[in-house]
Amino acid sequence: MHPSARRFAPLLLTTLALLPARAHAEYPAPAPYIGVHGGASVQLRPWDLGSYTPEGDTNVALGASGLGGLRVGVQILPRFGAELGASMIPITAKDGVGSLVTSFDLDAFYQFTDGDWTPYASLGVGGYHPLGGDITADFDPHGQVGVGVRGLFLPWMALRVEARDVISDGLDALGSNNLELRIGLDVFPTATKAKDTDDDGIADEDDACIDVPGVASANGCPDKDGDSVTDNTDECPTTAGEVRLNGCVDTDSDGLIDTEDSCPSEKGPEEFKGCPDTDDDGLPDWNDTCPEEAGTAANRGCPDTDSDGIVDSRDACPNEPGPQWTKGCPDRDGDAVVDTEDECPDVRGLRDYKGCVPAAVQKYTGAIKGINFETNSATILANSYKILDQANEVLQSFPELRLQIDGHTDDVGADDANMTLSAARARSVREYLIAKGIDESRLLSKGYGETAPIADNTTNTGRAANRRIEFSIADR
Repeated sequence: MHPSARRFAPLLLTTLALLPARAHAEYPAPAPYIGVHGGASVQLRPWDLGSYTPEGDTNVALGASGLGGLRVGVQILPRFGAELGASMIPITAKDGVGSLVTSFDLDAFYQFTDGDWTPYASLGVGGYHPLGGDITADFDPHGQVGVGVRGLFLPWMALRVEARDVISDGLDALGSNNLELRIGLDVFPTATKAKDTDDDGIADEDDACIDVPGVASANGCPDKDGDSVTDNTDECPTTAGEVRLNGCVDTDSDGLIDTEDSCPSEKGPEEFKGCPDTDDDGLPDWNDTCPEEAGTAANRGCPDTDSDGIVDSRDACPNEPGPQWTKGCPDRDGDAVVDTEDECPDVRGLRDYKGCVPAAVQKYTGAIKGINFETNSATILANSYKILDQANEVLQSFPELRLQIDGHTDDVGADDANMTLSAARARSVREYLIAKGIDESRLLSKGYGETAPIADNTTNTGRAANRRIEFSIADR
């Protein structure tokens, strides 16, 4: 390459760096193009254009002049093409008189790389012909070799910057060198509008769905929610999601997409459909009465440390089992007075007497003598009224007292008959006291027949003792 061409290289690189970049695409081929160019022609060695005279006054003077022209060509392959061009070059003879010269060129070129921007080399032939002036009409053939850079910055337009060494006649055959520095544009008319079958603005060659309108972010495929996952592979096509979730959303990042997550804003395991189980007791928080304390399903997720059926939050004694009526505290005798406050913890008593039985009540507990019935009957004998009326007075005096009335028989007769008779007698006593004004909710009755004797049924005395009515303070 001529030294002047090497000096032109920095200009080529600077021009390339300032041009906008495009996504990679090959040159259209086969495709015709037309071009324009301009630049400078530098005469480096004597140029014998016209008739040579010893004086040489009409020969072309050494120096530089502008040039401009047109070219037409064919991009035969993405890397190879051929073109025909013409340039107008104003020159000056040694005698100072100007003239205009036409240069004709036929060139072939080869681009060294694929893609939009590529260096290339060219080789061709042509000729010079003056159009007038003092330079005698002549035609000088020439050959040329060039290097340059070509850049396709639009699908239909490329920029070219090149340097060419043109060899023509001088004082000796082929003894002239003209350095041409050119910059120009090539326009590909047939590539001005790429084929776009679905008319979505994306050329078919770049469109992954050429028959369905789409968007550039999805390579030409439809993407209604704009999440870059095409609708045909988007499991949630109307909600913008993540590519890794096939276009769906997992707001709480628990591994379940929102459409399958019963609690999309709270992280939870798959077994509870994405809902949390804060205390890890196997019940999701939405079904857990105590979501921050591990409990059991039977207690709706609440703990019951002493297993008395009362959850700790409502159990006054959470570490000791107790009945519900004492709020979970132990009450051995069942009188609704907790053991810690009961002065008689093994005897069922009254609350007002700290769990103990007042003397007046003690008289009417156990087997009550003096309550008699007709033989094989539940009819109370009149001689029993006095003791029953006294019992009524006690009940009236102690309104918190609840009385259990139990009937017993001896073993004479059938078991079933004895059971029925004992229950009827206990019920008769209950009804007598209710008739005297005692609220029925304070009185319970039950028959035991011959099942709980207190004496020997083989003697008359023992059988008489076993036929009895017993009073006891009822369980609260």
